[in-house]
Amino acid sequence: MIRQMKLTDLDVVLTIYGEGLKTGCATFETTIPSKEKWNSSHHKTLRFVAETGEQVVEWIALFHYAFTKSSCPEITPHNRELIDGAKIKLFNNCLKE
Repeated sequence: MIRQMKLTDLDVVLTIYGEGLKTGCATFETTIPSKEKWNSSHHKTLRFVAETGEQVVEWIALFHYAFTKSSCPEITPHNRELIDGAKIKLFNNCLKE
């Protein structure tokens, strides 16, 4: 069953998030965020969990991410090739699993 996520689900969601980090395929992030950081960076109502029985087994949520000058210097054709190459490498690694 899919239902709206509750704040009480956050511990399980972050555990699942950590499992995804270990694969190297789920995100470009490298650490599990704090509950506060995760909660403030994800949309307040567009958060859902999937349950089997009464156990949360998956989650999905929208989050805001913006490139800024400090987090992403000027995109040049060379930088674009590096970014696209990294995405392709990540995708290919995920396909192998």
